[in-house]
Amino acid sequence: MAERNKRRIPANEKETANTGNLAGVGENDKRPQMSGGAGSAGSSPVVLDPNTSASQPQNTPMTSGPAVQLFADELTKMLYTENVLLKMLRVQAEQAGDADLHDQLERHRQQTEHQVARLKDALHELGKSSEQIACHVADAFVRDTNEAVNRLGSDLRVPIYVAANIRVEHFELGAYDSLIEMAKKIGQISIAANLKNSRDEEEAQLVRLMRFSTTIDPRKLIEKAA
Repeated sequence: MAERNKRRIPANEKETANTGNLAGVGENDKRPQMSGGAGSAGSSPVVLDPNTSASQPQNTPMTSGPAVQLFADELTKMLYTENVLLKMLRVQAEQAGDADLHDQLERHRQQTEHQVARLKDALHELGKSSEQIACHVADAFVRDTNEAVNRLGSDLRVPIYVAANIRVEHFELGAYDSLIEMAKKIGQISIAANLKNSRDEEEAQLVRLMRFSTTIDPRKLIEKAA
């Protein structure tokens, strides 16, 4: 009788009982099995940078193309600028009439010679000509400074030179920041590092000029000249 009283379990309930450990798992939770290769179990997924292509691996230095030509043009403009400022520093150091200002301008003139060499090296590394493209901003710095001395008189030459060079340094810092970023974008990391050296020199010169400017009293300069 005991055998007869045993409840017969329908087939569909047996399937449910045997798969009880999968209860609550829906169709959307099933994970497809990947075959061998890059997508096989234990492999890390390959993530491609949308900005890179198979023909141009990321961080590979570029030596041709529109971006490189633009960079080369900006380098030649900066080369023109540094050569203009090199002459300006030489003249101002000779005419400064102040020993401290003379030493600052002369030291930075020597640094500028190294900066010119770095720019030429960068163009050579790119395989580009060092033929300069005029930068009219640099020409304007020289012209405005000379006009200020002629208009206000040589007694104020020191504050005029200091103010002019502070403006120049701010301009050069922006120019070098732009060049460094462009060099990185085309993978020219060594060029970027060399330009960073020039940028650091400009920043140090700006700090020295700002410090020196706090010691200048134009009224005393005029009184001394009188």
